[in-house]
Amino acid sequence: MQTYRGVKKNPEPNLLYLHQYYITEGDWGGTRSFEFTQKLRQDGIAVTVITASNNPSQHLYRTNTKDHNGVKVIYINIKYQRFGSLWRRIAAFLGYAVVSTCIALSIKPTHVFATSTPLSIAIPGYIISRWFGCRYVLEIRDLWPKLPIAFLNIKSKLAISLLEVFEKWCYKSPNHIIALSPDMAGHIKSKAGVGLKISVIPNIATTLKPQSQGKSKNIHSKFGVGTDEILGLYAGSIGPINGLEYLVDLAFHLQQANSKIRILVVGNGSEKCKLVRYADQLRVLQKTIFFHNPLPKNRMAELFSAVDFGFSIFSTKYPMESNSANKFFDTLGAGRPIVINYSGWQMDLIIRRGCGISLVGLDAEQSLDRLRGTIENPQWRYDAGERARRLARSAFSAEKSYKKFRNVLFS
Repeated sequence: MQTYRGVKKNPEPNLLYLHQYYITEGDWGGTRSFEFTQKLRQDGIAVTVITASNNPSQHLYRTNTKDHNGVKVIYINIKYQRFGSLWRRIAAFLGYAVVSTCIALSIKPTHVFATSTPLSIAIPGYIISRWFGCRYVLEIRDLWPKLPIAFLNIKSKLAISLLEVFEKWCYKSPNHIIALSPDMAGHIKSKAGVGLKISVIPNIATTLKPQSQGKSKNIHSKFGVGTDEILGLYAGSIGPINGLEYLVDLAFHLQQANSKIRILVVGNGSEKCKLVRYADQLRVLQKTIFFHNPLPKNRMAELFSAVDFGFSIFSTKYPMESNSANKFFDTLGAGRPIVINYSGWQMDLIIRRGCGISLVGLDAEQSLDRLRGTIENPQWRYDAGERARRLARSAFSAEKSYKKFRNVLFS
């Protein structure tokens, strides 16, 4: 048993949880960290989360502490905009890394867990774990710097080399790595080499309780969608990497074909205004495609009760095959078929389990024919939805994921 700097030998577990974008169930976004920390506290484990907030009325790096059902959450005020410039985001990442490290020195953890994004979360994770001599687990949620290199079109060989050196160091520094998909795990192993301990724990597909039929009708009437029409949901970020012009183009062809399929986009992002204008230009706005501001996680059951299937869409310009997007798992958990336009482990899974449709390699007009042959068939939707719900329960339940997560943390 190793001795921890400043704490007793064989101490009671005291977990430091580093997540720059920690989201509660009352917020918009993925709640994986919130659900895991709540379960850890229920198991009697002391948990301190260090995260970031963006409060313009507070001084930069000022901290604020809240209690979430026994989980201590320390918020660092970071001047960060999710859709801001690259350099502002880098400044926010590094600012969080420095301040969280300073705060953690007074916590004296026995275990350190750090979850990306950004990958710079590995910096405080490594420093704190080395200072206290404690176990350190790093979770990888996307492939960095592979995505930034593609997204920002970085050409400098020196810059790419430096980013890849940092990536390799991040993978080699923890005692254990958690990857959110099999494809991510394969990439990490190829970079870090032999001897790395890695586990795959995908995102959670929370089985949503079905809402009353009345609520379903209310959602339809709110957007002017008839109850006999088929509503598909995209719930997530609206940025360049998502490529949602594809959905607007699809909405145009749906209108031209006089299809009953409608598209609801719920979310926010740098491309939203541009996308709404594009839909208006094509004369499909509020006709075959609708937009709504993001909703908190605890409103998703109501939303999914009104829709017939879900979309998980990314731009084909970027390498998204290894992703573990929340929208994919939310759709499975709601018992709805999922429609995706990228290859990789998710495409293989939904085809093998018969719970979704792949539109890989198809443009919007070509996708219409495939959707009409499946989505417009109510029996197909019901059967695929039931298979989606069974898959969520058998492979991606919160209970199974948490059990594996806890075993990795404290093994």
